[in-house]
Amino acid sequence: MFEKALVATSLSDVSTCAAACFGGVRQMGVEQIVLVHALNTRHSNLLKQQLLSLSAREMEKQKALLEDAGFRVELEMPMGIPQYEINRVAAERQASLIVVYSTAESLFGDVFSGAVAYEVINQATVPVLVMKARMSEEQCEVVCPNLMARILFATDFSDTAKKAFQAVEHLVRNGCASVTLTHVQDKARIEPYLTERLAEFNRTDKTRLLELEKKLRELGATRVDIQMPYGSPAEELLRISRENEEPHTLVVMGTQGRGFIKELFLGSVSHFLVRRAPAPVLLVPAAPP
Repeated sequence: MFEKALVATSLSDVSTCAAACFGGVRQMGVEQIVLVHALNTRHSNLLKQQLLSLSAREMEKQKALLEDAGFRVELEMPMGIPQYEINRVAAERQASLIVVYSTAESLFGDVFSGAVAYEVINQATVPVLVMKARMSEEQCEVVCPNLMARILFATDFSDTAKKAFQAVEHLVRNGCASVTLTHVQDKARIEPYLTERLAEFNRTDKTRLLELEKKLRELGATRVDIQMPYGSPAEELLRISRENEEPHTLVVMGTQGRGFIKELFLGSVSHFLVRRAPAPVLLVPAAPP
């Protein structure tokens, strides 16, 4: 499912640290990487050759790190607006996964900023894995868990969430043995007019989660936990992702993608988790119309 990944790099210290932290990505089934650094057109023309020369040296350094981890690596340095070039190259090279990273709680930190980052995610037609890194004055610290150790899967039972569950099934086939299945009963949608139906909603949704559990156990998962809290989806999922005794190492969920957010859960909530969750987040876009 994820044989070829596009890895977007800014050529910063953080991106070099991240390149040394791709063992978990390898476990996901990725064998080939297209390492992409988009040379922003704002810095082109007179500086183009200088930028290419400087970028090539750092790209080779990161290429070597990824090859040491067992990947086959190809390099791309297109000229253009980064968010568009990343998605264009991913489509052109038939990548089945895009890998980027965030620093601290600011989405993508030095790699992208603001709307640019959201464009990468919103316009992606393949899943996007957001790795995490923290910066200090002297060095970067990449959050480098075993991605397959314990997955948190969040669902609202929509078609996009069903597609995201296929990614969870793939990861279980590849060796993930522990999964938490979560559906948040959205307090803002239920109160005040549907409160008397909460027990009914719980029964229906618990049955749905049990069906997902059965599928994962048939694929080899040895531990499948079910959580169905009541409250704000964003806050409840963040709380669960931050469990300290047995921390989750990867959050998997759907994202609306391809333009403006149409659904609250598969939009603002997924972006909230990308910013705030301590673990990497795998976002699966909606199926094309």
